[in-house]
Amino acid sequence: MTVTALDQTRTTVLDTGVLASLDNQVDTTTGTVKAKARFANSKLALFPNQFVNVELLVRTIENAVVVPVTAMRRGTSGDYVYVVNGDSRTVSLRPVQRGQATVDKVVVTSGLKAGERVITEGADRLKDGASVVLPGDQPRMPGSGGAGGKRQRPGADGSRAAPASAPSSPASQAAGS
Repeated sequence: MTVTALDQTRTTVLDTGVLASLDNQVDTTTGTVKAKARFANSKLALFPNQFVNVELLVRTIENAVVVPVTAMRRGTSGDYVYVVNGDSRTVSLRPVQRGQATVDKVVVTSGLKAGERVITEGADRLKDGASVVLPGDQPRMPGSGGAGGKRQRPGADGSRAAPASAPSSPASQAAGS
């Protein structure tokens, strides 16, 4: 199994190696599991007893639709996301089925298509059919139908959206591979 060693922030790849063994006990004080792997350490980024985060590629799920964990919501009827409705800048509550997840991404097994934009921030203040202002949108000018004629900065309602795309895309995007 291929093992990727990452720094404590999970942003920098320290090295790639091969899994040697995996402990079957979780350390209850840290929530971690001990693993042993062999690395060439050509960059000399690793040293004995160093704490690292590791990624193990167990399998690849083909044609999966993936969204950021922050887009997924849980309600009384189950899991859902808010989908941005085209150019109208309104949202629809969409029930979805959740699949496997990583630290920052969740597979959506049904209810969402690749390419659809989902709200990733500010969804706690939304309801079905609500209007949103997304980062990058032009500010509303007086007399343009904005809230009381006030100017709003982009994303002033706290909403942020991400389009569906491939898992190799940035984590802030929903993905379909």
